[in-house]
Amino acid sequence: MYESRNDMFEAVLENIHDRAKWERRQGLYYQMRHDGLRRKNKPFPGASDLHFPLIDTSIAKLKPFYYQQITGRDTLCSFVPMRQQLAPLTTAVERWFDYHIKEKSNFQEEALTWIDHMLMTGHSVIKVFWDDDNKRCKFEAVDPLYWIVPDHTTKLEEADWMVQIMPMSVSAYLRDERYDHSVIDKIRGDGRDENTNSTYRDNEKFMREGLTYSDNDEMVIVWEHWKRDEDGSWMVCTYSPVMPDHDLRPIMKLPYRHGDAPFVDAAYEMKDKGWYSSRGIPELVAPEEAYLNKLMNGKADSITFYNSPMFRSERDIPNSSNIRFRPGQILPYGLQPVGMPQPPISWEQEIVQTRMIAEQRLAMPDFGMGQMINTRERRTATEVNAIGGMMERSVDLRARIFRLALARVYRQAYSLYLQYSPQNLMFRYLEDATSLQADALHDDYTIEPKGGVDGVDRTMLMQRAIMRKQLMAQSPWIDQIELDKSILELDDPSLVKRLVRDPQFKAADEAEDEAHNIPIMERGYTPVPNQGDSAAERLPVLLDYINRMSQQGEQFPPEAQQAFVSRINTLLEQLEQIDPNSARQLRKQLDDAYSRDTQAGATPNGQAVAMGQPAQMGAG
Repeated sequence: MYESRNDMFEAVLENIHDRAKWERRQGLYYQMRHDGLRRKNKPFPGASDLHFPLIDTSIAKLKPFYYQQITGRDTLCSFVPMRQQLAPLTTAVERWFDYHIKEKSNFQEEALTWIDHMLMTGHSVIKVFWDDDNKRCKFEAVDPLYWIVPDHTTKLEEADWMVQIMPMSVSAYLRDERYDHSVIDKIRGDGRDENTNSTYRDNEKFMREGLTYSDNDEMVIVWEHWKRDEDGSWMVCTYSPVMPDHDLRPIMKLPYRHGDAPFVDAAYEMKDKGWYSSRGIPELVAPEEAYLNKLMNGKADSITFYNSPMFRSERDIPNSSNIRFRPGQILPYGLQPVGMPQPPISWEQEIVQTRMIAEQRLAMPDFGMGQMINTRERRTATEVNAIGGMMERSVDLRARIFRLALARVYRQAYSLYLQYSPQNLMFRYLEDATSLQADALHDDYTIEPKGGVDGVDRTMLMQRAIMRKQLMAQSPWIDQIELDKSILELDDPSLVKRLVRDPQFKAADEAEDEAHNIPIMERGYTPVPNQGDSAAERLPVLLDYINRMSQQGEQFPPEAQQAFVSRINTLLEQLEQIDPNSARQLRKQLDDAYSRDTQAGATPNGQAVAMGQPAQMGAG
């Protein structure tokens, strides 16, 4: 086992050594984003040293777009059943999964870090695993600097091996019962004090502070080394790089039923093969930020010179150090101000143009920035539409790339819940708490992320949805309920459940509500008419009840007969205003029934009269 571990460890060190150039670039980009590159040579004492935050601003603009792919709709993703299943069950599964991911896991918090890492370095990884203590799915965004894969890796799921580097404090290591605590003195810091038998510490490849060792004696570096075994299953070895031949945890086979390594990667762009080929925002616009810093400093220097004029003298001044430029100061004879020439370029124009180049490089929308260059001409509607179309296609491509990663995250998370917590069926959606049917949880789903792929401008999307409603409102082939839902989802997803009622459910609600009125009418009280009542759904409930009572020989008191007659006539009048043909057919059916009962003879206790009165009154 040691020889195999030796080969594994050597392979990791080789890849850490080979990516040293990439690490240095990432350190430079981190400084550019947060502190800016300092000015090396100032032209005079007190000269400006400004930082134009182009990289940080660009990331701040794009980050909400990616986050909206997660939270931009009422639920995280769509479940498409690959078997015959009722639509309400599928909807319930979507809401159940949405509840557990949004409210019972840390995905929304970790997703922000995951997205930030992707925008910074071009590639980011999130770990998806099961937290058995809390019975929930847990997520961990992995810093790309602490993630090692072979440099020839193209897709993470096809990697030969992968290593997650986990720096942790000694206290955190000792709190975790999964690790071997007996070797803590040998692996803390750089492990040198205990004279361990590592032959790697003096190797140049090993010298990566924070990755292979720590200068802080209160820190521990732990590696989780994931590698495929002979049958392709994932195995994980946990050890410290200062003591690679000792397992901190027993070697374990991946227990997850989905069979994939519990990591999902997201790429900012897709171009060349190779893990480090994807570039982040800093790498794309670093030259523009450096130039903007130079422009800002040049502008500030020129302002300093212009606001502090220089003088020249026609004769020698014996003690020029005594001259002070202040209000009321008497200057020596023969002093003249030195005129400063106008700058050869416009600072503002050059700054705006450089920002435009950077935004075009990142395919970020620009609907007015360039107008500052030439204020005499306005952009035409055709030009604005052309720019919008181009940006929409670029944003659409970016969203689709990110949604591929999201789909893998959701599939792994759903598989974990299906494997470890299939009995946890309770969930909450908006203000309602309910339970999921157990047979709705199965493996035969295709999971697709929701969220828009055509931008983050909610106002524009709302306008499109309203236009779509106006164009297709009378189309018999378009589901009008879904059309209305598309508008409400953009306004407020919670309104969908509160306002939209499916016709089938509405009919059932109307029938149930009318059934609740029957005991009131049996006591002689007539329900108050409501213009919103659906007579077509309520009348059959009353007539069916009266017929059943007639067949059973039940007797209605006179006051109850009058209440039923009044209610049925009120509903018939409402139906005539909406659907006269149906109202006439229903009256005819009542008249025919009354005629048959009259010819057959009255039912016990005069029930036929009560049944026939509504038709008789309505016919009159």
